[in-house]
Amino acid sequence: MSQTIFSGPVLPILRDQIDTDIIVRIERLATLARGQFGPWAFESLRYDAAGELNPNFPMNWACCAKARVLIAGANFGCGSSRENAVWAIQESGLQAVIAPSFGDIFFANCKANRLLAVELAATDYERIRVLLADRLTAEGQSPVQASLDLGGGLLVLSQNDQELLRVGVRVENGMRQAILNPVDPVDLTLANLDQIEAFAKVLHSQNPWVRPPSPKAFGL
Repeated sequence: MSQTIFSGPVLPILRDQIDTDIIVRIERLATLARGQFGPWAFESLRYDAAGELNPNFPMNWACCAKARVLIAGANFGCGSSRENAVWAIQESGLQAVIAPSFGDIFFANCKANRLLAVELAATDYERIRVLLADRLTAEGQSPVQASLDLGGGLLVLSQNDQELLRVGVRVENGMRQAILNPVDPVDLTLANLDQIEAFAKVLHSQNPWVRPPSPKAFGL
């Protein structure tokens, strides 16, 4: 059983329609391997035209330096299907993403890579957006801490040990299972190997022209 509570400082990216090209630029896909994307997450927002850190982007603020929970706007991860976007988020230290909605393929990639992605109501997001805009700036404020209870579907925000807000979140069942029972899809298939082999025997007996590949085929 994996962890059920995700906690840590919040990174607010409080805008809608953050697409996968903003999360990781397409130029990086040809030059970086998995494990190297972290410094390039949100590159066009994180750095200025000269390649220097953009002081207006929350990722560069001291209060967000060790962020573990990303809170973003609607349709987060829309755009292309690049799985590298999920890797970039994970490799920057983030463990969970909370938004009113997600791009479908991005959400599936989160599930496959066990990056927790949960939804919250648009009205609750608006409350959080206003709260974070007031409490997180570049000017030396304390981090806002998030505690996300996967089992209970509850998000609690606090600052300086004072609770600020608690709201419910929606955890899709497949996402919950991916996080709580981290089993590779191949392992799930192999768990039914006896049934698969029995089916193959029946299929071959009924259809003798259907044969398994030679052990030497495809380099096996």
